[in-house]
Amino acid sequence: MNNLKDFYFNGYSTGKFKPSDVSSRLDECLQNIHNKNLKPGFAFKQKYQFSEDLRPNVYEYDDVFLDILFDNNIPKTIKSCLGYNLCLAHVQLRVAYPFKDTPESSYMEWHRDTHFYNNKLGGNAPPVYKLIYYPELNNVQEVPLMLASTTHLSILKDREQDYKQISEAKIEKVKTGSYIFFNTALFHSTLPSHKNGTMRIIYNFCLPQQLTNYRENTKLHKKYLERCVNG
Repeated sequence: MNNLKDFYFNGYSTGKFKPSDVSSRLDECLQNIHNKNLKPGFAFKQKYQFSEDLRPNVYEYDDVFLDILFDNNIPKTIKSCLGYNLCLAHVQLRVAYPFKDTPESSYMEWHRDTHFYNNKLGGNAPPVYKLIYYPELNNVQEVPLMLASTTHLSILKDREQDYKQISEAKIEKVKTGSYIFFNTALFHSTLPSHKNGTMRIIYNFCLPQQLTNYRENTKLHKKYLERCVNG
């Protein structure tokens, strides 16, 4: 199948950032953040249990977080998967840690970002898309995420029946050192984290009409659009 058909049925596409000056800058920046050598005015704050996000804005921390997208032609990759362009809505840098009493658990197990249980919408409709990059910072290759292929094509109103589809799906595992671009209606689950913390950069992409849901990131929206136009 070509990119359009493959992405439509599977709901995801994986890749790696190419070696370059930009990727070297990103690696250095992430290593400093991992070591908690943060720039003035930035700090980690908890959002979900056993995880923390870099605040206030990742895209203002360093230009490399946008540079890496354009150095790797990510806007072109997105269009090759969907047939149309998306806007960058939000960027997060998150570090997840093992649960103290149950280290085999993770902070965000099987779920869809968009669902419709008992006739009540949860999340965005249509679903937004995420590109998540998992750097390898702990000197060992980790598996921080898994996805249930094709499940974005069948969203059931009954939660119990919906979750049963996971056992029938092909499971894709994502390793550190790579990224995944996926439809967030796809069932996905984080996996247990390294004892030193497992980092990810989460890019949220959406339709232009959906940017109103992310008004606090207007500067980012403008920056990304300008880069798309000017290259």
